[in-house]
Amino acid sequence: MWDVGCGMWDVVPYSYRDRIWSLGETDGGVNASDCTDHHKYRSMFFQECWSVYLLRILAKLFKMNKILLTLVLLPLIFNSCRKEESAVNVGNDKLIGTWINPRYSDSLITYDRAESMVQNEPGIVFRQDSTLTERKNNGWCGTPPIVTSDYEGSWAMKDSLLYITVKYWGGTADYTWRMQSLSSQKLVFSIVNQQYHEQGKK
Repeated sequence: MWDVGCGMWDVVPYSYRDRIWSLGETDGGVNASDCTDHHKYRSMFFQECWSVYLLRILAKLFKMNKILLTLVLLPLIFNSCRKEESAVNVGNDKLIGTWINPRYSDSLITYDRAESMVQNEPGIVFRQDSTLTERKNNGWCGTPPIVTSDYEGSWAMKDSLLYITVKYWGGTADYTWRMQSLSSQKLVFSIVNQQYHEQGKK
């Protein structure tokens, strides 16, 4: 433990010297600066001085942690916004063609470009005249062996959003896809919305 003696009195802040002095005066008029009585006021020093110092240090650490937390969160928030805005704007010509072999990863779906669709395998063909053909399950059951059929529909693109209306085995489906990337060989999109309207129901 630190011993607040004559040599240590100089490091005590003036505000706390006054405090200890006043405490000494109320306790029989003892002079707090008298080295012979410094043990009597040592506990006062630690309780009054170091407790406040500790609170100040904790307050500074808390403030620093708030700043550090802000510095850590800001890039994450910014990156999240950038990720949402990273969807690509593409021309219609790049989308025209046949896309097969859909692969699902989190919220993204990736297609590969091909010369033609594979028999009994899912795929989609986009045409220049805004029509399309989607090959998919011809029934509600998804248990292998799966049998597919071709369903006709239409598509339109605005900015990075692709709007599709296509038939399915039970009626008509409306898709909204957000294009994430499109190259000569790969098509990546995320599903914004998909609605299925059963035939004969509103």
